[in-house]
Amino acid sequence: MSGIVPESGALKAWVDLYSQTTEAPPEAHLGAALALTSAAVGWKAWIRWADFSEPATINVILEGRSATARKTTVATTAKELANAATGDVDPAQRGLTCRAIDHTSGKGLIEIVAAQDDETAARWERIPPPGVLLFWDEFGSILGDPRDIRKGGDWLGRVRTTVMQLAGGRHGGVQTGGAKLAPGRCAVAILATMTRVELEERVDTGLLRDGFLGRFTLIPHDGRASYISAPPRWTCEMHEQRQALVGWLRDVAQYPSVYGDIFDLLTSEASQEREHWYHTTARRLDREAARVPTEENLAAVEAFGRLQSTALKIAMVAAVAERNTQAGLVITGQHVAYGQRVAEMCLGEVMDLARHGSGAVADRYSLRVVEYLRKHGPTTRAVLMDSISHRTLDREKRWKAVQSLHPDVVIIDEERTAGRPRHVIRLTDTLTPPNSDRHPHSEKVEKPAKPAATLHSGVDR
Repeated sequence: MSGIVPESGALKAWVDLYSQTTEAPPEAHLGAALALTSAAVGWKAWIRWADFSEPATINVILEGRSATARKTTVATTAKELANAATGDVDPAQRGLTCRAIDHTSGKGLIEIVAAQDDETAARWERIPPPGVLLFWDEFGSILGDPRDIRKGGDWLGRVRTTVMQLAGGRHGGVQTGGAKLAPGRCAVAILATMTRVELEERVDTGLLRDGFLGRFTLIPHDGRASYISAPPRWTCEMHEQRQALVGWLRDVAQYPSVYGDIFDLLTSEASQEREHWYHTTARRLDREAARVPTEENLAAVEAFGRLQSTALKIAMVAAVAERNTQAGLVITGQHVAYGQRVAEMCLGEVMDLARHGSGAVADRYSLRVVEYLRKHGPTTRAVLMDSISHRTLDREKRWKAVQSLHPDVVIIDEERTAGRPRHVIRLTDTLTPPNSDRHPHSEKVEKPAKPAATLHSGVDR
């Protein structure tokens, strides 16, 4: 991950200071700095596409091993800096707040960030609303279990929909219950933590390709960067460095004006750098997906649609981190190139998840189930599990993959027997091959003639 930490500015100062105080690696501190700074900028800068605008906020997921990665420590550091920067400012004038999330709903999220009355909501349409950093520890619950059978309107789906709305800089308000909250603008950055193992277990191709995870900057790290047996003592110089960071963050959060559209802040060199990278990368990903339409390549195309905007937001934050408050803000070619390096790192993470995430693997297994049923017709659960093996999915996970296809792709009938009920799996009528000699409602389910050969051909290599 060479080049992920800037060579100068407040972001580098943040990383240099706090890398001395915890075992967490530099990239983890950088992820926290990006999220918090983007929340402080919020709607002071934006990206506009036609009639749609979104604020310069950046959502970050800190990956890492459990206990050794110090993810929560890093996130708490960001929270304490935010409180130190604006905690003594009148709440009505405060430009930045930090809230911890443990358990919520879509309505609960809106209540945290929405204006409390219609007058304030109207004012936040004219001036930037305060930035909010949502610290979301153990983020895995929001992703859910990709193999669970869920209804589209359940609470988890509604929470994810709300998160995507907040990422776009707006919310739908609260129109139910006693307290009504008007829809309006908001500036929300999420700093989330979860282990890499859990991320791989919970991610499926739907989450990778429906735009949800594309709204997050994935910051990977393998664990400890150093070994610290006792909390290090802070020197006078370290206290001064922290105070400088607090003062800088306060200036950003309480900046009384706006920076404007990020595209308008690019120098000519930055615009050329951006244009070359965008066209080159987008065309390369499209060609690869057309030539080899694997889940990995398709996920990369979908993710890039979001990450190309994230690259600009990171460039914006990097420019703010180097800004002389007496001068106007300018985003240079170096800032743009830096944002693009971080976006490319995140793109690599998405592609790796598409390759190795158990949800994505189960999705590929589901496709093999459909092909098996097309060829052999209806079969029992036992035969299906024996016939289509997999070297990384155990029997229970394979059955959940089959259940995830019901009822849109397959029908699972339960037949009573003298012992346990027997499950019979068949394709839906719309997917049953029209020239099949076997009728799913009348044909007795039989084991394929050569189970050994079927088993051999079904092993995932």
